[in-house]
Amino acid sequence: MQWFKFNWLSIKSKLIVMLLTVSSSSILVTAYLGYRSGQSNLTDRAFSQLTSVRASKAYQIESYFKMIRNHVQTLSNDLSTASAILFDIRDQIFREFAIGEKSCSRFEVCGGYSLIAIGRRDISSSVHP
Repeated sequence: MQWFKFNWLSIKSKLIVMLLTVSSSSILVTAYLGYRSGQSNLTDRAFSQLTSVRASKAYQIESYFKMIRNHVQTLSNDLSTASAILFDIRDQIFREFAIGEKSCSRFEVCGGYSLIAIGRRDISSSVHP
C-alpha cells in the first residue's frame, strides 16, 4: 500500500515535487544550523564583552584607589595638612572634655589626651592611663 499515490502526475511533475522537497528540506536544515551557530556566536560575544567590561572596571577602580593613596601620601607630607588635622583633633578634644570654668591649655592633659608640640611636623597625641 502506497502512502501517496502520484500516478496521476507526469514524470516531469514528480521530479519537480521531489526536487522541491529535497531543496526545501536542505534549506530548512541550513537555516536551523545557521540560527544555532549565530545564537552561539552572539552568546559568546556577549560574554566576552561583559568580561572585558569587568576587567576595565576593575582597572578603573584599582587606578582610582592608587590615585587616592598617592594623594593621601602627598597630603600627609604637607605641614599645613598635619597642622589642620592637629587643630581639628584639638578642637574635638576641647569640645568633648571642656567642663565649665576648666578648659584645657595647649600642653595640658585634658580628658586622657596629651597634646604634644602643636604646630611641629612630628605632631602626635597619645592616651594616658
